[in-house]
Amino acid sequence: AGHIPGAILVNWKQVRKERTVDGVDLIKLVPTKVEMEALMQKHGVNKDDAIVVVSKGAESKDITFGTRLYWQIKYWGHDNVAVLDGGTAAWAAAGNPLSRDKSSPEKGNWGAGEPNTGIIASTADVKKAIADGTRIIDGRTEDYYLGTEQKDYVYAKGHISGAKDFPHTLLVNSKTAATFLPKDDIAALMTTKGIDPKAPAITYCDSGHLSTGQWFILHELLGNKQVKQYDGSMHEWTKDKSNPVTAMKAE
Repeated sequence: AGHIPGAILVNWKQVRKERTVDGVDLIKLVPTKVEMEALMQKHGVNKDDAIVVVSKGAESKDITFGTRLYWQIKYWGHDNVAVLDGGTAAWAAAGNPLSRDKSSPEKGNWGAGEPNTGIIASTADVKKAIADGTRIIDGRTEDYYLGTEQKDYVYAKGHISGAKDFPHTLLVNSKTAATFLPKDDIAALMTTKGIDPKAPAITYCDSGHLSTGQWFILHELLGNKQVKQYDGSMHEWTKDKSNPVTAMKAE
């Protein structure tokens, strides 16, 4: 019931954008350079700022709201950024004060750099990964992976053919706040699920939100710089009915 004093509220609905890619209308994508600059400046961010991204922190999906914004900030060339482990829930559980003051930042002067193409995967990259055996990691829970559940903006049940599932719920311990599991535990869990945490990989989910959690663990915490996040995820993949999808089968 509140936020860290001085924190600036970023409405999640403003974080990602719609646009047409190769004639296909897509939603929930990383903003363009102009759009990202407008987002950051609106929230009072300046070019030399250290940024700490804070989520609600109550459960795993909350943490991935934070890692998604973090990933976008890194994509647009700002490396001085961190995620608060456990978010506001961990802050409050530690006895720190909360505020209910409305945030009203002055416009910042933040500017985007060159896009960091090393952390984003395209549909073409996913097709190449399927062909050459690069690991593809599905960040959704098993019901979506197997196809018993389906988002309304995804147009086929199941998962990208060949993908292994590693649900976002395995990333955190959420008894008091959703804090990341120790790195060694995450690496062991991935190995148990048939995923080599040191190998090249592409993470995805329904819309490129939850899968930034797996990307963050692998790329940022475990130091595997060969991991990319598929921004379009199942939304973009299933727009093309010729792209292979598998349901009711664990791979």
